[in-house]
Amino acid sequence: ADSPENWRAVARARWILTLGAMSLASVLAIFGDPLITLLYDPRYEDAGPILVLLGICVMPRLIVMSYPRLAMASGFSGRFAAYQISVALVHTTLLIALVSQIGIAGAPLSMALSVSLTYPGLVLLARPFGGVDYRHDATMFYANALIAAVALWLHWERVTPLLPILGS
Repeated sequence: ADSPENWRAVARARWILTLGAMSLASVLAIFGDPLITLLYDPRYEDAGPILVLLGICVMPRLIVMSYPRLAMASGFSGRFAAYQISVALVHTTLLIALVSQIGIAGAPLSMALSVSLTYPGLVLLARPFGGVDYRHDATMFYANALIAAVALWLHWERVTPLLPILGS
């Protein structure tokens, strides 16, 4: 927030970092299932759809990964710690609830849902430091949705048995 030039430099770095990380997650989402088939024997074939879900569900966390560090870098370690504790509580609660209800697929889903539920708190944390970039977040969210749609379309038959909510 010190200057427009500083904000642009940080925003540029955030875009580059997010695009790079999401590209790697996209490879897992789109090629995870065939990669497991290629690298492992048939005993491990069930890991393929889990890898697809993991690639999809890690992306929301990648989109916002730099925000909490703003508080820490600005000397507000207490705010950073409070946010991290709240995320841990939400994620752990979702992890337990989803895994007990739908099985192993609940683990990656809990990551994506915890980011969604804690995003308003993250905005409140980052806003005083001038670090919130809604355009970045919205663009990357829609990219995540597009990648998820492609990955699910490609691997629908393998992923749906993991998600009883879909009525497979």
